[in-house]
Parts: sequence; structure tokens; C-alpha cells
Amino acid sequence: MSVENHDYRLGLMLNGSYNPFPPQVTPSAVTVSIKPHPVPLNVMTSVTVTVTDSSTGNHVTGDVFIDGILAGHANIAFNYLFKTRLRRVRVVDPVSRHVTNETVVQGPIGVLRIAGKPDIRLDWGI
Repeated sequence: MSVENHDYRLGLMLNGSYNPFPPQVTPSAVTVSIKPHPVPLNVMTSVTVTVTDSSTGNHVTGDVFIDGILAGHANIAFNYLFKTRLRRVRVVDPVSRHVTNETVVQGPIGVLRIAGKPDIRLDWGI
């Protein structure tokens, strides 16, 4: 196949015999719930992240990552010890441009990864 024989605007060969681009698929929306919510802190807890397709109501498979590490799978209970941590952040006043360092309490960062969809940030209720 040469470049001259291809119309990239249409995604077709000029003779119409081949479409090298896959069809565009719009992913359906999902509903995510976490039980228990909020999650208890400093106690080993059994957590279930339930994911359902909003249009069909069927469960959707996916992986749950906490602080970048695989912690469990969607729709299956897993155990996790949720802890908070102190984090220093730099704050700049937009008017005076005065810089201060503040300490904030941060909970674990949870992400739901479903094939073919963008990552979904999980809210633990902390």
C-alpha cells in the first residue's frame, strides 16, 4: 500500500476496498459503589468495589489499584488496611505570590482500571 493510494481523510483506500481504521466504539458509562463507605482507618477491612454498566446493569470487570499497587478486583471483596499520611504541599498566594509550606492529611489514592476506558478515581470517603 502506498501513500498515494490512500485517502486519510476518509480512512479508505481510494478504490474503497479497505478500511485500515477500526470502528469507533463509544464506551458505555459505569456506576461505581464502594462498601463500606467511608472505609474505616487503621483497621484491616474487607472492601468491595462494585462496578455495573449503567445501561445494562451487568457487572463490569476491572482492577482496583491503591497507591499504584494492585489491591483487588472489581465486584470481589478484598482486604486492605487504609491509612492516612501527612504530606507537605507548597502553596502560592496568587496575589502576593507569597510561598508557604503546609501539611495536609492524605488518604490512599484509589484507581479503578477497566479495559478500554479511562481510569476512574475512587473516593474512599476519607
